[in-house]
Amino acid sequence: MKKLLLGIAFVLGGLSVFAQDSVVDKLNKAGEALSAKNYEQAYTLFNSALSNPGDVEIQGGHYFNAAYSAQQAKKYEAAIKYYDKAIAANANTANAKKQKANCLLSLGKYDEAIAAAGADAGKMNYRAAAAKYKEGDYDNAIKYFTAAKEAGVNAENCILYTANALKKQGKDEEALALLKDEAVNYPDSKITKMVASTLVKEGADVYKEGVAVLTDANNKVNAGSMTTEDDAYKTALANSTAKFKAALAVFEEAKTLDATNENVAKYIDACKKAIQ
Repeated sequence: MKKLLLGIAFVLGGLSVFAQDSVVDKLNKAGEALSAKNYEQAYTLFNSALSNPGDVEIQGGHYFNAAYSAQQAKKYEAAIKYYDKAIAANANTANAKKQKANCLLSLGKYDEAIAAAGADAGKMNYRAAAAKYKEGDYDNAIKYFTAAKEAGVNAENCILYTANALKKQGKDEEALALLKDEAVNYPDSKITKMVASTLVKEGADVYKEGVAVLTDANNKVNAGSMTTEDDAYKTALANSTAKFKAALAVFEEAKTLDATNENVAKYIDACKKAIQ
């Protein structure tokens, strides 16, 4: 009986050493796969070794490498688990937190990603906003763009995309009001150019209304159904003139924001000639 027990003990001892060698071998092979950018294989090996390490001492760097491999293999939940272990082990902590936040973002867990980003919360808000904008979730896109702007991240783009998101929702007046408010803070920028462009379109619509009124009246005069002395003609002339003056005011506002807009000068000249 004693000889049998000793034999079993010997076998068990041999298995323990073999198991340790196997874990170390897996970690080494995982590192090689990671270096070769074979992320799927690297994660599989890291996960197998780290799930049952036995007596092998696991370093924090192993957790980080396992997390990074999982992330690159798009196994985001697994990556988050190992990034948490790396953070707990104080291994490449700042980068681990950043990459964990990226994984949460990839999973669509935007608020969690922002909370996990720490000092990079502003950047994470911007990325969340971009993702929501692309999805067509304009309410949340506006929310995240606003937070990113307040954090000073790509502020000008945040304003432009917020305005575009409002327009996508049919809130054109609100979008224009936002751009006008911000144009003061961003002279000679894309914002001022966008405001000017929007104003030119609005002014053009008013100008065309004036042209339509005047053209209709002149056509009636030419057809003999009206004379230039008739009250109806004089009323039409007054209405068209009012339209031209209103359009001119809009064009002149646009010019103060973007004098390089090619259409502004043309419309201003046309309005002045029509008013004479």
